Amino acid sequence: MNKFDALFFSQYVNPNEAIQDVFHRHFFVIIEDIVLWTFFAVIIPGFLYSQDVFGVQSAVSEFSFSLYLLLIYGILMYKLFDWYADVWVATDSTIVDVKWKYFTSNLLYIPYDKVEWIEVRTRSWFTAMIGMSDVVVKLAGQESFTLTSAMRPTQIVEFLQNATQHKKWEHWPDDREPFEILVETLSDVVKWHLVTNWKNYITRDYVEKLDETLTRWVPIDLRTPDEKVVIEHWKTVYTKKEEEHGDWHDNHASDAHGGHH
Repeated sequence: MNKFDALFFSQYVNPNEAIQDVFHRHFFVIIEDIVLWTFFAVIIPGFLYSQDVFGVQSAVSEFSFSLYLLLIYGILMYKLFDWYADVWVATDSTIVDVKWKYFTSNLLYIPYDKVEWIEVRTRSWFTAMIGMSDVVVKLAGQESFTLTSAMRPTQIVEFLQNATQHKKWEHWPDDREPFEILVETLSDVVKWHLVTNWKNYITRDYVEKLDETLTRWVPIDLRTPDEKVVIEHWKTVYTKKEEEHGDWHDNHASDAHGGHH
């Protein structure tokens, strides 16, 4: 990672995080665009104009042709910046998917512990030879995001594998019981579900429960009021049966003990 990348893309990163690497699309993508646009939009029209083929000079003024070249230059600069700004910015805790289009940036922040698996798609032997592949990162469910025509795909995969494994070991150390891991996993699923799409509207009660869960790890009761009544009734009946069974067992034990004497 060069210093210009670190300086330019720091605007997309939390000040408390440090940029570890910046992954670009392959330079062949922009070279292909520049070559095609330069040949068909600059060289050929320039040749026709300079040689006055088909009377181009008489039909188009020098000022108009200069404006045309200026327009092509602007298009090439836009394509160059579009290529440069479509990146993955890897920090010490998240990966930022930056998509730049029409002078605006669309950002997607993904924590490493949300990554399920990584896929590399190579389109042909030529792209494999020059080291250009699509890198797909898949999250829980059907969600995924892709860096198309990525440069250094092997290094990207290696970095993400190390980052995701490190985060998972942080959350699930060896000395934890399997039940604790299961409880924490289910808690994360519930919290993620609540944050994203559990409700189509926000109520005060929902916000308070979510705040307690995210800040103080208080479990959220997702049961409806009717479900609570049914469960409490079941608990009452079950408790009575347990007590009756316990009394019968004690009486039976006492009778057996008395008969033995």
